[in-house]
Amino acid sequence: MSSEEKKHHKHYIHFHLSKLLEHKGVRIGFVTALFALVVIITVLICVINNDHKKIKEYKRAVKVLDESLDTAKSDVENLSKQIEDLSAKNAAMGESLQSANDDLAALQEVTNKEKLPTAYPLKGTAAIVNVALNEEGNAVTVNQNDNDADNLSVSDNEVMFTVSTDTNVIATASGSVTELLEDSDYGYIIRIDHGNGYESLYKGMGVPLVSVGDYVCQGSVIMKIAAENSAFLYQIIKDGSFIDPMTCMDING
Repeated sequence: MSSEEKKHHKHYIHFHLSKLLEHKGVRIGFVTALFALVVIITVLICVINNDHKKIKEYKRAVKVLDESLDTAKSDVENLSKQIEDLSAKNAAMGESLQSANDDLAALQEVTNKEKLPTAYPLKGTAAIVNVALNEEGNAVTVNQNDNDADNLSVSDNEVMFTVSTDTNVIATASGSVTELLEDSDYGYIIRIDHGNGYESLYKGMGVPLVSVGDYVCQGSVIMKIAAENSAFLYQIIKDGSFIDPMTCMDING
């Protein structure tokens, strides 16, 4: 082979080798680009899948929150209804309490009235014979041995009655019996403390039906008259002093 041919052959080899290398470079670049694209796509898919999972989690969380909100709304409605029921019950209880307070006040008023010695002290055949008062309001003991009402004088702030055996002596107000004494002039003396500063005294020939310590109600029978046309005396004490019984006593009793 001549030198010229060798030179031409060498140039041919170099040319084809460069073409081959150039072609391989293109293929390597393409593969590299393709690989990079695959990596990017893979990363994007992972990101999308991750976002999709997060979206699912968010949706699940939103659903749970919605259910919780529905439950809370239901609880609020139930609580509102309970509050309405309790308010109605409270109003009813308030009315009942007010009614009970009114009843208690009325009862207290009745009780207070029953403790005032306003009742007539006798039931049956009885008549007022005499009333004696003085300005000082002090009682003077009657000292008469004759039980005939016409022959007895009355003490200060006493009311004298003439009574028959069909007559009952009654408590003019509610209270406790604090004294039951025999009396030479009138038979028995009964004292009742009404607990409000008032006391009442009953003097007559009869049969006592109470004992010391007994609590009696207004209108209760405390003695039965046992002597025909005998004298009966009645007194009222207010805060330790005798007062005129006629100012308290209901003479229509």
